Amino acid sequence: MTGTCAGRRQAAPLNLIDEATNYTMKIAIHDNEVPIQVGSIESLDNTIANAAAEALSKRKINVIYLAADNGNEISMAVGGNETVLGFNYAHHDPPYFASKGTSETDEPVMTCYTLLEHHTEFPRRCVISLSEGVAAVHEFFATGDLPKCISWIEV
Repeated sequence: MTGTCAGRRQAAPLNLIDEATNYTMKIAIHDNEVPIQVGSIESLDNTIANAAAEALSKRKINVIYLAADNGNEISMAVGGNETVLGFNYAHHDPPYFASKGTSETDEPVMTCYTLLEHHTEFPRRCVISLSEGVAAVHEFFATGDLPKCISWIEV
């Protein structure tokens, strides 16, 4: 996966940190499991690709959670050619954001399973291409902040 844009658990994360960087991120893929900690774009992309492959094998779209060291968090739907992103600040108070796609309608919804378990649906207006989503996640990895390379809707 490539991009072109500049935590739900308390257990200790698995470690996939590249010692050459100072950036880390925790990625929750399954409900009630330890998040995976990544420390490079390569390990981030590999973790997302593995989560997407697993979701595809289960014929589900999985919503995974990526938490920056500052506590800000992005959710990302994986397992298809499209995605939806959500963004929450570390304080978990409003404002909350969802990715803004090109559609102005709600239908057809994108049906997903949060952490491969919990059914949820997203309106079509929040759906963006997977490549745009990956670029935004790369920016989030680098900054820990709301990515500026895509448009957002306050929800």
